[in-house]
Amino acid sequence: IAKKRRRDQQLRLRHDKKKAMEEARKGKEKWMKRQQAKAAQKGAKNRSFMIVKKSKSQKRSRPGRR
Repeated sequence: IAKKRRRDQQLRLRHDKKKAMEEARKGKEKWMKRQQAKAAQKGAKNRSFMIVKKSKSQKRSRPGRR
């Protein structure tokens, strides 16, 4: 039941423009918090904007395309 309710809630949010915007903002804030936490763990001097960079090897997600 909980799963169904959650799904209904998500659909409702997606269709309502204002609510969708709000959800997007929440998601972004959550993401920024997570990035800051990661930066703090890596010991960034100023972690307000340090987004943890991926190493070169991880970055090339599609090596087939040159």
